[in-house]
Amino acid sequence: MVKILTYIVATLLTYLLGLLSKKKGWNETIPIPVQNILIGVIVFFISAILLRITNQEIMLDDIVSQIIASLGGSGTATLYYDTKKGE
Repeated sequence: MVKILTYIVATLLTYLLGLLSKKKGWNETIPIPVQNILIGVIVFFISAILLRITNQEIMLDDIVSQIIASLGGSGTATLYYDTKKGE
């Protein structure tokens, strides 16, 4: 359940912050990898909070799977944005 929520949060957060970044011009001053790291950190903390709320024990395997889900969500948002931009 938490993995799915992490994926969804990462996708939405990446997409929304990407739009905000383009609108504010941050994409010109802050490199994309730095933006992705910031999104990853935010999603990681949200996932940790979700794990704490659901009383699940945080283990190394959980952390790795959350990072992978976060990267997948970011990739999905990027793909959606790029295909939408091509229209």
